[in-house]
Amino acid sequence: MANSDSGSVPDMLTPEILTPIWMKAFEEKRYKDALLLGLVSYIVFRERNSEDEQMASLLAIRAVIDNLSPRPSGDQCSFCGRRPPAVRLAAGPDAFICDDCVSTLNATFKESDTR
Repeated sequence: MANSDSGSVPDMLTPEILTPIWMKAFEEKRYKDALLLGLVSYIVFRERNSEDEQMASLLAIRAVIDNLSPRPSGDQCSFCGRRPPAVRLAAGPDAFICDDCVSTLNATFKESDTR
């Protein structure tokens, strides 16, 4: 089961064991538990010098943080923060941009094209 070396990480902590536990916590929206499991996984795999599992653990931590981060309330420009009806918005997958910011970007790109 566990390594005989008192300073080593137990062999039973494998991705096959840790991943389903993390996934269950994440699916049940127990984000603090999922965050802790992601951190423990990262530490375990760092001690084992397992680069792929370390990266997977960091991605799991990021997924939890993304779900814990507050979402902007209502539609607003992701660049200047203005809201309708003061501006018209265009929507992307995770962001909005207003007509004024589009105009500013167009002007900036035209200036850089002439240089």
